[in-house]
Amino acid sequence: MIIPYNLIIFKTFRNDSSGNGEDLLTIECSGSDKLILYYIKKEKDPVWKIGKFVIFTGSSEEQNRLKTEIQYVIDSNWPGKKLKHLQLYVNPMSGWKKAKSMVKKDVLPVFELLNIKVTILETERKGHLKEHVQTLNVDDFDGIIVAGGDGSFAELINGLLEKGMKDANLDLNTPGIRPPSPNVTLGILPCGTGNGLANSSHGCLDPVTAALHIVKGISIPSKAFTVHSGSKFMRYGFLCGGYGVFSLAIKRSETNRWMGPLRYVYGMFSSMAQNKDFMVTTSAEVYTTDNRIDGPTEWKEFPKTVRNVEIFIYDMREGWGNTTKQGLQNALFVCLVLPCKVWEQFKGVYKLITRNPTRFDKDCYLPFNCRSLKMEWDDDAIGYDGYINVDGEITNLPERNCCLTAFGDAFRVFGRSEKVQDEKH
Repeated sequence: MIIPYNLIIFKTFRNDSSGNGEDLLTIECSGSDKLILYYIKKEKDPVWKIGKFVIFTGSSEEQNRLKTEIQYVIDSNWPGKKLKHLQLYVNPMSGWKKAKSMVKKDVLPVFELLNIKVTILETERKGHLKEHVQTLNVDDFDGIIVAGGDGSFAELINGLLEKGMKDANLDLNTPGIRPPSPNVTLGILPCGTGNGLANSSHGCLDPVTAALHIVKGISIPSKAFTVHSGSKFMRYGFLCGGYGVFSLAIKRSETNRWMGPLRYVYGMFSSMAQNKDFMVTTSAEVYTTDNRIDGPTEWKEFPKTVRNVEIFIYDMREGWGNTTKQGLQNALFVCLVLPCKVWEQFKGVYKLITRNPTRFDKDCYLPFNCRSLKMEWDDDAIGYDGYINVDGEITNLPERNCCLTAFGDAFRVFGRSEKVQDEKH
């Protein structure tokens, strides 16, 4: 029985996929007269699942012929890099402590289906991942994946970028030096307390969706930023930062780790309820045009009294997501929240969580894009406690100042792309 592969694809995708060959995963034989075609089901965007389509061929000869033909369609439509070997770090303590079971139940079956070899390391303590990845020969892997949250990924990116600087004999303590990009694509499987990168990369927090984005091999550029205080390098950030209410919220949440992920809700609401202002001298190297890669800049100073200094790696007015365009830009999106009523602040956080860009239209919000951001505190600065928030973690400052500088395309991460890319990375 001869069945044209285009008819198979049509029947497979007519209800629950996008209708193109990029959604095909693999084809395998079942018995001597059947084929099972695995594909990506897109029943409720952005969540992806695995679908199966059984093809009865009637004979082993027709089975082999059709399998070869369909495999050719799969290979020729594969959108990214074919993965063979992944390094997977699992943080068993992240989030609700379900990373191990999530990987076993939802993720490894996807990798096994595509015959991808996975080397797994279960981290034993804070800093273990960072230490291990600096000893890793990244050329042995097609990707390095973290099963955890933003904190676990922070260890990965800091370990790789710091090692790259050391190998290139570049000084970490000198602000403004671009770190060499890792020669390997990175990935995140969401199972942490904070999952900002996973949400922006995959559009949701579903582990199967994340695994399918990874196996498809499409990578998108992402930014990083350096944090310096005085003449000392502090760390790299890759997602967000801040000072004021948000840093106070993180500090409070860290003292209540027994609450699990709910500690962040407690920290945020209790900090906002204080209606507290902070004094900080803020200056920024702002872009004077829409060119945020190598466009002209100028330094500007901003009001000293703020409720919050919010720092994001992406312009939140343009949508929440890890897009190709923004990932290439050497820019931070900064929003100064000026003194306002408590209810305005609560309303603003709600709009931030629900991704409502009208949040920044209010007079109490002062948003801008910049290459670098400097914050300085006088000896009598109200509210200063010697730390800022970087990617949801407290970063203590040795001096009463800090400088954050953004670098576009600092690393590549597996995820969805809103544009068709010219090359397969």
